[in-house]
Amino acid sequence: LKSSLTHLNLRGTRITEPLPREFFELSTLTYLDLGESVGGTIATEIGLLSKLKYLEAVFSGTLPTEIGLLSNLEYLNPWSFNGTLPTETGKLTNLLYLNLQGNAFSGTIPSDVGLLTSLTQLELGSSSLSGSIPTEIGSLSKLQYLNTAAGWGDVITFNGTLPTEIGKLTSLLDLNLQANAFSGTIPSEVGLLTSLAVLTLSRSSFTGPIPSEVGSLANLTRLELERSSLSGSIPSEIGLLSKLEYMNIAAGWEADAITFNGTLPTEIGKLTNLLYVDLTSNDFSGTIPSEVGLLANVTRLDLSRSGLSGTIPTEIGLLGNLTDLSLGENALSGNLPSEIGLLTKLKSLDVDETKLSGTIPNQILELPNLRTLRISGSLLTIDLTEADFSCNETIVVMVLTTDSWPSDTTWNIATSQGSVAASGGGYSDSSTLHLEKVCIPLDACNFTLFDRFGYGNGPSVDITRLGKAYQIDGTLRGTVTDKIDVDICA
Repeated sequence: LKSSLTHLNLRGTRITEPLPREFFELSTLTYLDLGESVGGTIATEIGLLSKLKYLEAVFSGTLPTEIGLLSNLEYLNPWSFNGTLPTETGKLTNLLYLNLQGNAFSGTIPSDVGLLTSLTQLELGSSSLSGSIPTEIGSLSKLQYLNTAAGWGDVITFNGTLPTEIGKLTSLLDLNLQANAFSGTIPSEVGLLTSLAVLTLSRSSFTGPIPSEVGSLANLTRLELERSSLSGSIPSEIGLLSKLEYMNIAAGWEADAITFNGTLPTEIGKLTNLLYVDLTSNDFSGTIPSEVGLLANVTRLDLSRSGLSGTIPTEIGLLGNLTDLSLGENALSGNLPSEIGLLTKLKSLDVDETKLSGTIPNQILELPNLRTLRISGSLLTIDLTEADFSCNETIVVMVLTTDSWPSDTTWNIATSQGSVAASGGGYSDSSTLHLEKVCIPLDACNFTLFDRFGYGNGPSVDITRLGKAYQIDGTLRGTVTDKIDVDICA
């Protein structure tokens, strides 16, 4: 058996004793997965398994320098080790995959990493390694995946500037540098990574503008720059990324967050493969370019809190695949274009805290899939004078969105004497928009919203009476019957 065994998987066996010396006489082993099965430290005799191509192991202690004797190794995934990463790792010149995540290493990435010229995937995130990325990284010409991303709870991260040698990694498909403490600008040499499909620099502390050379990344499908500390305007060259499907350039919500500015480039309309766009919390100026109507495949468009002004372009009605449209907390003015009523897949429309005015077109209210309509803080109203709704007294219109416990929501409108003029509730569909139209006496002013038990996020209601708007937004909470009263005559 010793002379013929090639594959050994002990994952999950929970062996508590250290491996005996005889174990390392299995000289024909090419595949060894120890998982979390063996206690203690890894023996220096590991270097005797010279034919190993695959090694995955969870041990305490340091990674022995004898690891460098495994010259045939192609896959290495150590877990729970500490100490420094031995420079002998650089002798593993046949290594294709190196994953150092889940360790408690100290110190920096050794420059010998540049000797791993066969490497196609390098995972360094959450390894507790720190310091700068060595310039020798540029020697890994076959590298396709490079990940230095720190986890949300990680304190130790990489820093320093990104070496210009990163531009030599022309086989790279996925570059993830998020949540690190890098400094300086993104080197223009990033534009040489023409095979790149995914670029993630979120929460990475880079400063300065997005380099115009990013427009050379013709194969990019995903661009994540959320809360990156980058600033300046979005370069017009962004329009050259014709394969882009996901773009998140949202700034942080903090008051002192660093944001993008300038006008939105009209070239954004060339990104016809985009499915997801998030540009929230930036400090743009100017209007929403009409070219946004060319994004025929987009399903989510979030431009909220982004400093935009002017009117909503009617071309927004061309986005036939749109399900979520967020334009709230901008200085948008004018009417809500009726063309939005063409968006039959739309589920959520947010124009909160805008300067939009006039009536909401019935085409929008009648959209078959609309579940959430947010208009609080705007001057928008609902006009039913042309609707098939006869009333000789006072018309009140409510746009009520249920939470995850719709049957708990009820409401009524009563006079000051306590006489209930209208009521409703007991809904069956969660997270659904309900348009309620009631005819009530002029002195029925007391609107009460009930949320039995207070489960879920809380229902929200926009109420319009005699052209004046009132809003209740998911504020009901508790363990017994909760209610909110609103004077809709005030």
